[in-house]
Order: sequence, then structure tokens, then C-alpha cells
Amino acid sequence: MRYRADIDGLRAIAVIAVIMYHAHLGFPGGYVGVDVFFVISGFLITSILLKKLKNGTFSYLDFWERRVRRLVPALFVVTVFTALASYLILLPADLVDLGGALIAQPLLMANVYFWRVVQGGYFGDPPEIRPLLHTWSLGVEEQFYVFFPLLLMLCWAHPFFRARLGKVLVAIAVVSFALGVFLTPIKGVAAFFNLPTRAWELLMGGLLVFAPAIPKRFRESFSWLGVGLIFYAVFFFHKETPFPGTAALVPCLGSALLIWSNEAGGLTRAGRLLAHPVMVKIGLASYSLYLWHWPLMAFGDYTGLMYSVEAKVFVVILSFWAGFLSWNYVETPFRGHTWLKTRRGVFILFLAYVGVCGSIGVWYRVNDGFPGNWDPGSLQLIESTGERNFVYEHEPGRPDLALRSIGAQGTGNVDFLLWGDSHAMSLAAALDSLGIERGMCGVQLTAAGSKNPLGFYKEATISPNNRRQRDTWTREIVSVVDRVAPRAVVICGYWQSYRVPELHRDLAETVEDLTQRGVVAYIMLDNPRVRWGLFRTEALRRRWAVIDSESKQAILVPLQEHLRENASFAQFAATLGCRVLDPAPIIYKWDGLVDGGKALYYDDDHLSDHGALRLRGLLGPVFEELSRRRDGEVRGDAD
Repeated sequence: MRYRADIDGLRAIAVIAVIMYHAHLGFPGGYVGVDVFFVISGFLITSILLKKLKNGTFSYLDFWERRVRRLVPALFVVTVFTALASYLILLPADLVDLGGALIAQPLLMANVYFWRVVQGGYFGDPPEIRPLLHTWSLGVEEQFYVFFPLLLMLCWAHPFFRARLGKVLVAIAVVSFALGVFLTPIKGVAAFFNLPTRAWELLMGGLLVFAPAIPKRFRESFSWLGVGLIFYAVFFFHKETPFPGTAALVPCLGSALLIWSNEAGGLTRAGRLLAHPVMVKIGLASYSLYLWHWPLMAFGDYTGLMYSVEAKVFVVILSFWAGFLSWNYVETPFRGHTWLKTRRGVFILFLAYVGVCGSIGVWYRVNDGFPGNWDPGSLQLIESTGERNFVYEHEPGRPDLALRSIGAQGTGNVDFLLWGDSHAMSLAAALDSLGIERGMCGVQLTAAGSKNPLGFYKEATISPNNRRQRDTWTREIVSVVDRVAPRAVVICGYWQSYRVPELHRDLAETVEDLTQRGVVAYIMLDNPRVRWGLFRTEALRRRWAVIDSESKQAILVPLQEHLRENASFAQFAATLGCRVLDPAPIIYKWDGLVDGGKALYYDDDHLSDHGALRLRGLLGPVFEELSRRRDGEVRGDAD
């Protein structure tokens, strides 16, 4: 096929978006650059394969030799660098996790591995703990490269399917898209990482090979529409956008329109911009840029050295420098047969890649991440963050799932209900302690990232447009409240993470509903966040004095920043006519984030059990009110 400079320019847009997103420099939806890559890859691979099939020159071995030359050399170098650097940087648990990625990646299973181990999804867990996380997209592409050529070969061998090849691919793409839309709300992590729910993106690019030329009068408008769709996704999507789902259509359709409108009859104005020499240069090096940028940024975040804007810009520049060196001295010589001139040499390279990466991965896992490299006190402190005794995930519709009891047991009536997301889970230790002390029984209704007020879903979990699921959750919550009949409800959430405008309306309706039922409602405001990777940096400073700096300790965000981030919700909560509890004034008086060798937070925004127990004084009025209400009920019964 003929060379398309505009496609290299489109690659540049994709990689710049991803790099800027990971650098936290104002591209909230920059992760869709990967979807742009998928569409480009599907178009190019399908074009190449069909041309060879038509000419009768297709060879599966030849295809994979080209893939190995294209992908493995730079990936091998980056992976070995990341593995060795991680030995010096990553804490034992994170190094063990990396070991799994090193084993899975050469086996073309990186995306499956991350699907199984990433607890909060691509946007959930702190991403810097996984410096090879970005290779999930390579796993999707490599798996596609395994099956797609075989599918084309089978179809090409039978005249019936050969004549209907486009329709076959459309059918597969539709099924893949429908599966992604179905799974995104209920199994978002699986939908994000796996080929069956991503294949349609590559197939969308492949189907452009079968598309007729766009009439000349429409080419400009289609081209600019494509630009607009990609830029809309890059600048208006965010980590709470349900993804992939239907949202992935936006960047994928935009990419397809740009490729399609510039396929015949010369370049459009947008195509000529993409074909600018600077854009083409970046696009040519985009694969190496993609490979290098994330390990460098992950290490920067992990060590607390990439907090300032200046540091982020420096790492972006460093990523470009490393990427262009890799493209010039690794990618290009291997692709141009300057090195490894024979297929046998390519095969040996691949075996070396599998052997070296797999051996390092096994070495890390067998040795439990080498805890002996670290100060025992630091490891003990970090381990204390994981002491979470009140993790409880309520799943609506599960009749066999009993509510979690906290506080005093066997008292008969339920005095209080803790309701909310993972921040509510973090508060449970304090309510449990006070309940035992005061002889009061409580229950815990919590699920991470979800569902605080009636009718409300966090976008990343359930599409807010799915009325049936909203109603199901609302009925479940109402039935729980009716069944346990609590005297008080404490509602706690990571409020600043919920950007859906319905939040305020639904929360107001929730408080009103509880009030009408005679239940006292308490709303807990957000606790302050922590900077600098929590206690990880303390361990790093003890191991490597070169990064020792008071500014890199685990510290709370400045008070004014916390107040600014939470001002809108705090002002709204004050209008609801219920009790509002604010932990910030107490937490900002703490003398450090460690007490008796125990961590008071377990990550950047969740309190540990030890931290929650230090909020007992804040929650005391809840139990005083409960005592008064219970005493009043007892006197009323006596009368």
C-alpha cells in the first residue's frame, strides 16, 4: 500500500494525547489515544493482509516475522530497563506484581494479567505502582494479530465467505461492540482490558479497506468532523467516563473519518496539517515514545519526584529524548534488516525476549520482591496501611448476602447504618469501636466507587442513563433501610470524585426520604488527600539517601487546596438541613501521619483503621443523639 504521511501525523496526535494524559498536563481524556492507535493498526494490517492474499503471497510466518521486527526490539530494551530499574525502586509487593507482568508480556497476555490483578481498573489503582501497565494495549493488538490473519485466510479459502468478507467483519465488530457496551457497566475492568470487547476498534479501521471513496464535496467536512471527535474525547472525557462502552465510538469514529476522508483524491486541509514534517517525525517514533514515556513517568510518580509542573515537563522531554533514540538506534535498524537479516535470527531474538523477561519475572516472584533490600521499619509501616478489617462490598440482588454488622452485637435493634463507598468503609473502624463502647448495634452498607444517595451511580461503574439499574439499586436501598429500621444513617463518600450533576439532586432526595422515615441523617465530608505516594517515599528515602528531602515526605495537601476542592459540596451539604461532619479540622491538627508505628492512611485518600479511630471524637455526637433517642423511646414505652 502507498505511504500515508497523514496517518503518521495521526499517530503523533495519539501518542501526544497519551503522554500528556499520563503527565497530568491538562488532557483528561488523553487515554483515548490508544483507541486511535487501534483504528490505525486495524486499517494498516487489513490493507497489508488483503493485498498479499490477493497476490497469493501471504505467509503467516512472514507476517509474524514482520511483527516481531516491528514490536519486539524496542519493547525488549524498554522492558529490561524497566525490570532492572524496578529492582532499585519498587517495594516488594509491587516488584512481585511486576514479576507477573514480565512473565505475561512475552506470552502476549499482558492485558489479561492486568485484568486479573488491577483491583480498581485502569483508572482505579495508583497507576505508578505498575511501570509496565501501558503494555496492556500491546497485548490486545498482539492477540488480534494472532487470530485476525487466520480468520482472513479461512474466509479467503472459501469463495462464499471471500465474497462476503466485509459483512463477516462487520458482524464480528458489531458483536464485539455490543459485548463491550454490555460489560462496561457491570464488568468494567474486563471490558477495558480484553480483546473481545476491543476487537471492534481494530475492525473499524480494517473495514475502511472495504469502504467506497467519500465524494469529493464531503471529504473536507468529514475530515474536520474526525478531528473534532478526537479532540472532544481528549479534552472532555475523563476517568469517570464509562469506557470503553459507547464512549469509545467517539475517538474511533473520529480516527476512521480522518483516515477515510484522506484515502483518495489527495489530502484534505486537516490531512495536510497531519502530514506536516514535525507531526510525521513524531508519528514515526510514536511506538518508541509510547513505550518509554510510561516507565519514566511511573518511576517519577513512585519516587515523589514528579509533582511540580516543571518536573512533569522535564519527564515529558525526557520521554521524547528516549523515544527518538530508541526509534533511531533500535527500531529502525531492526525493521530495515540492518540487524538480524534472517528469520532464524528474528526467532532467536524472540526466544531471548521471552527467556530474559520471564526469568527476571520468576526471579522477582520467587524471592517475594526482595524484602531484605528495605528497612524493616519502613516495610512494617507500609504493611500497617493494609490492616483493613471493614472491607465490605454490598451487591444488590444477592439474597444470600447478609449486611455486615458493626458495633455491639446481639442488641436486637439496629441503631445506626453506615452507607457509602470505599471512604465509608474506611470510617467503619471508628463506628465499630464507638458502637461496642456504647452498646449500640450498626450495619454496614458499602461498595467501592458507588451509589451513595438513592438513584445515583458513579459514572465509572454504571451508566447514569440506565434507568432500570438505577431503580434496582434504589429499591434495594429502600428495602434495606425499611428492613433494619436504623435510628441514624451516616452517609460517607469520596464526593469530589463524583462529577455527575444528578449527585446534589439525588442526595437531597435521599436526606428528605430518611427524614420522613424518622431517621437522623449525617453526612461526612471528604477527608484531606495525601501527597507523595504516602509512606512509600519514606521507605525510598531510607534506602536511597540521594532522594532525601523534607519536601518528599507523605504530607497532607495544603488546607486551602483541600477547602477549594471540596467547597462546592460542603456548601451544598450545609443546605440539606441534616448534620454535617467534617474530619478536616481534626486531621490537619495531627502531628504527622504515623502514630505508634502505625500508618493513619492506607493510600492517598483513604484512612486506615488506625486513622479512622482517631476520628472517634468527631463521631461522638452521633452516639449521643442515639442515646437520647433510645432513652426517649424507652421512657415512651414505660409511659
